[in-house]
Formats: sequence, C-alpha cells, structure tokens
Amino acid sequence: MGNDEGIKESVVEIIGRARQLNVPMVLDADSLALVCKDPELVHGYENVVLTPNAPEFKRLCKALEIEYNQDDVECTRMVAEKLGNVTVVRKGKVDIITNGSKVFVCEEPGGLRRCGGQGDILSGAIATFLAWGFKYKQGAWKYSGGDQIDSKDVNMMAAYAACMVARHASFLAYDECGRATQSTSVLEQVDIAFDNKFEQVLKALKPKK
Repeated sequence: MGNDEGIKESVVEIIGRARQLNVPMVLDADSLALVCKDPELVHGYENVVLTPNAPEFKRLCKALEIEYNQDDVECTRMVAEKLGNVTVVRKGKVDIITNGSKVFVCEEPGGLRRCGGQGDILSGAIATFLAWGFKYKQGAWKYSGGDQIDSKDVNMMAAYAACMVARHASFLAYDECGRATQSTSVLEQVDIAFDNKFEQVLKALKPKK
C-alpha cells in the first residue's frame, strides 16, 4: 500500500464499505497502520482478522495504550478485546489467535527459514477459510461432525486452520529447498499441506463409487 495518501483514503473507504456489506476481510502490513491511526475502523467488526507480526503488534499495543509484552498471550487477548473482540492472529514462533474471549495457539512446526512473502500466503489462506466460514454462517452447508459450530467461533477456526496450513507448507518447502527457500517455494507446497492436514475431510467429501 505504501505511504500514498490517496491510496490510504481509498483503503479506508473500502474497509468502511466492506463493513456495510458484512464482507469478511483480512488486514495485514500497511493496512494495520490505518488501524493504529483510527481503531474505530475495525472496532467491533466480527468479520475482520488482523495479522500483525512482532513490530506491527507492538505498534497496535501503543495505539491502544496496552503495555507490550513480547511473549504474553494475555497481551494479545487484550488487543483483540480492546478492538471490540475482533480476531487477531499474532504471528511468531507460535501463532497466537484470539478474539478477546477465546485463545488458540498454533504450534505447527514451520520451516527454519523465514522469507519475505510468507505473511501474504498466510493472509490469502485466512481469506480463503474465512470465505468458506462466511458461507457456512449463511447456511450454505451444515457441519456433519455433531453439534453445529457457533458463528462466533468460525473466524477463530478459520484463522487456526490457515495458520496450520501455512506453517506446514513452510516446513515442506524448507525440507525440499533448505536455505534456498523462497515464498514461491512455500506457495508450491500449499496444496500438499492442505491435503496432509485435512486428509480425513477430503476423504469424506469424495463421492462414493
């Protein structure tokens, strides 16, 4: 997005319009600076997921007047709560996912090399799972595993699933490419990572012969 004021104004308008239409969205990188400047942009919006890395999370804490703690799950929960219980994915050695009420921690092993662009892959994965979750909440299909999923938990589960797939894809990419791993290497592993993590689901969806 950069520092172009015109683009920033456009993104603010897009976020506002998405809220009006109740469209799910993922905010990462430069868009988080807009949230720091005006937390009301996303405050209380159920269908948004913020994905800050360590420096971005520190800036969010400062904007919200929350004491920053590098490894504290409670600190992450407080940020989500103060933003009106939006879903926050705090990226790091483990991914901390919270909506201010519940907390998930994704400890799926990732690759040993962190390369530029992995955050974009995660954002895309979250957006995909969010879209599926959004259709579920609209009644497009029913959960066949027992009790229906609470709509308030859908975004949390979508974010966790995306973190698991993205981290596993990173692991597979590093296993194959080592220190030469690039974001494209990770992207090429997403399909395999998804199959590995959701094998039972995929089997259940296959039509019977």
